[in-house]
Amino acid sequence: MTKKVTWVILSVFLVTSLLLGSFACAKPAPSPAPAPATTAPAPKPTTTAPTAAPTTTAPAPKPTTTAPTAAPVTIKTLKVSIMSGKGGGAAPASDAIMAEIEKRSNGRIKFEPYYNQTLLTLRATHQGLKTGVADMAYHWHAAEPAKLPLSQFSLYLGTMMNTWAGVKAWEEFVELPAIKAEWEKEGMKPLWGFGAPIYSWIGNKPVEKWEDLKGQRVYGGAPIPEIMAKVGITAVDLPAAELYEALLRGTLDSLFYPMASVPLWKFQEVAKYYNLDFPGVGGKMYGYVITLDVWNKLPADLQQIMLLKDFDVAGTVYKLYDLAESKKGVDAVKAKGLKELHSTPETIKALDELAVKPIRDAYAAELDKKGLPGTAMLKAWMDLNKKYEALFPAEAKKQGWQ
Repeated sequence: MTKKVTWVILSVFLVTSLLLGSFACAKPAPSPAPAPATTAPAPKPTTTAPTAAPTTTAPAPKPTTTAPTAAPVTIKTLKVSIMSGKGGGAAPASDAIMAEIEKRSNGRIKFEPYYNQTLLTLRATHQGLKTGVADMAYHWHAAEPAKLPLSQFSLYLGTMMNTWAGVKAWEEFVELPAIKAEWEKEGMKPLWGFGAPIYSWIGNKPVEKWEDLKGQRVYGGAPIPEIMAKVGITAVDLPAAELYEALLRGTLDSLFYPMASVPLWKFQEVAKYYNLDFPGVGGKMYGYVITLDVWNKLPADLQQIMLLKDFDVAGTVYKLYDLAESKKGVDAVKAKGLKELHSTPETIKALDELAVKPIRDAYAAELDKKGLPGTAMLKAWMDLNKKYEALFPAEAKKQGWQ
C-alpha cells in the first residue's frame, strides 16, 4: 500500500515535470507583420515661439447699421427760348448743341425748347430771363443798349464778316472783364455765340446801290434804321412776324434779312428780287445766355459740360445755320423765280464809309464820354474777328466747306 502511494506520487511528479519542460521549449507565436514603413516628415525646425503680446481687451464692435441708399441722380430740366421755328433758321444748330450737352451729361441735363419765340419774344428775352420765365435763351441784346452797352458792339454791322469767325470771337469777347461784368450785373452768363448770318436784301423794287432805296419803305433791325437814316433813307423796325403781311400788302417795299431765315418766314412768296451782295456789311453776333441763378446751382462738372470747351460750336453754327440754312434760302428764292441782282464793291465801300463806320465809331466815343471803355471794346471785338477771319480759309478747307 505504501509502495503504491509512493509510485502514484512519483508518476504525478514526472508527468508534471515533462509538461513544464515542453512549455518551456515551445517557440513563441510569431508577431503580426508590421505595416509598410513610411518616411516620417522631417520635423520643422524648432523655433522659439514669439512672446505673446500683452493681452488687451478687444474694442467693442460698432453697432451694425444699414448702408444709406444712394441719392438719386438729379436731372436738371432747362426751359430754353429759341427764336426760330423747329427745323429751320437757328433751330437745327441749336438742337445739335443741346443734344451734345444732354449726351455728355448722361441725361443729367435736359432741355425743354420753346421754338419760334413761343415762350419769349426777342424783345422780351432779357426780362423773361430775369423773371424766370425761361432758364436760358437766344438773347436778343439789341433791345438792351442801356443795360448791356458794351456788348452792343457785337451787333454793329461791318464788324463781323464771317459767322464762324464771329462765334470764335464771341467766346473770347464775353470773357473780357468789362463785358463779363455787365452781364453779371444783370444776373446772366453768356454761353455760346450764335451769329445771325450775313445780311442780304430782298424786296419788290430793284436795289443794287443804296440810292435805289430812296422813296422805299424799308425794314431793317437795329442798327439798319440808323445806317439808312445816315444816307437819307427811312427804315422801320417791325416784329418779324409782321413782315410777310407787310410785303404782301405793299406797306413794306423791301427788307434786310439773313438769307438763312428767308424760308422760315416765307418771304420768297411775296417778293420779286433779291441781292446777296447788298448791303455787304456783315452780320450780327448774338448768343445763348443762362441766368446766374440757374448756373450757380449746377454742379461744377455740369458747368464745364455746358461750356463745351472741347466741342466745335463755331463749326456747328456755321455748317448748320449759315451754310445749310443760307443755301435753303437761296434755293427758295430761285425756285420761286425771283430775279437776282448784284452790287459792286464800290457801292459796298461807299455805304460803309458814309454810314456804317461813322455810326459805330460815334457810339464808341459816346461810351468813352460816359467813362466806359467804348473805343477799347470796339477795337477788341473787331480785332478778334479779324484774327479768326484770317484762320477761316484753312478751317474751311479742312472741313470741306469751300
